[in-house]
Amino acid sequence: MSTHLSSVVTGVPRQARVSPRLLRTALGARALWNGGFALYLLLQHERSVKALIAVFVRFAFVDALLAIVVATAYLAVTPRRPLWLSPAVDAVARLTLVALVVFAPGWVDVPLTAVLYVALLATFVVMDGALDLAVGLSLDRELGHRSGWWSLSANGMVAMAAGAAMFALDPGARVLRLLLVVVAASHGAACASAARHVSTLLVTVRRLDARARA
Repeated sequence: MSTHLSSVVTGVPRQARVSPRLLRTALGARALWNGGFALYLLLQHERSVKALIAVFVRFAFVDALLAIVVATAYLAVTPRRPLWLSPAVDAVARLTLVALVVFAPGWVDVPLTAVLYVALLATFVVMDGALDLAVGLSLDRELGHRSGWWSLSANGMVAMAAGAAMFALDPGARVLRLLLVVVAASHGAACASAARHVSTLLVTVRRLDARARA
């Protein structure tokens, strides 16, 4: 694989190789950030939904910024494919949830509106999961199983199940904390898998593009 990859990158300007490095770094950073958040939630037992939402908002803001970097890098590396779509939607969903708390802090102070916020969070989790599942299956068919997109599909299924559980179960702090642990850990694993498969992804995309031009 290393020989094949070297032959693919030979002759590519040095500047054009920055985006794959940026992509791998940003995906790795998202994996660490999500994994670290999951570990934090396991070790810190928030006693109220309000406190848990406050912690989530800080996490979501940083993760949204990282998702924007990932989407931009995907757009630079593979502009003809919608690989940027999933992280871009992630960023929009997270920034929306952050904005609701920043600009309307009373939301999480009242029990009824706190429950509505959790319902909105669950909606975004389910929508993100459905998109990840659809994009992952589509790209897995196009680029092949070795490209690593099966992990995005798996993350989508986990997210959809966790979001549905947020609707179905009592949205207490303990249940919400455990579900957020599952979502963050799954997302971190998907980002780690994507980072590990960046080289394989580039080789596959360039091979398909060359075949299409032939």
